[in-house]
Amino acid sequence: MGETRKDKLQLIIRRFFLIITDIILINGSVILSLVMRFNVDFSAIEPQYIDSFKDTWIPFTIITLIIFWCFRMYHSLWQYASIAELYKIVEACIVAEGVHICLTAVTGEMLPRACYFMTGVFLVVAMCASRFMYRMLRTVIQEYRHTS
Repeated sequence: MGETRKDKLQLIIRRFFLIITDIILINGSVILSLVMRFNVDFSAIEPQYIDSFKDTWIPFTIITLIIFWCFRMYHSLWQYASIAELYKIVEACIVAEGVHICLTAVTGEMLPRACYFMTGVFLVVAMCASRFMYRMLRTVIQEYRHTS
């Protein structure tokens, strides 16, 4: 059964919104790790770390999205949330955080060491939560359509 033009358009729209969500979550994970590292006191975050984030957020975001694409995180769109999907997310986030460490080391824009671990953890949690929320929302919408 071939995909219709409407199906392809819906898939593109879903992927677009998922990528936008991921951009927010990727950068939110780094910011949250910095905030947590400095005891939830924004004013305590040293300016060099803010500058480091500003200098590396664009390449880190682009590289992370490419890694997620390579791990096929935008292909299944969690039609069936499974352990295999969870493994994919964990693996992709580990690779992305490894790249983050290398990127900041190469540019000389290092963050506190604890931030890398926390960013990785927050990234895994955020990616899993967004995918499960997406799946839950689709299920609710489908059930609503069937009952209407």
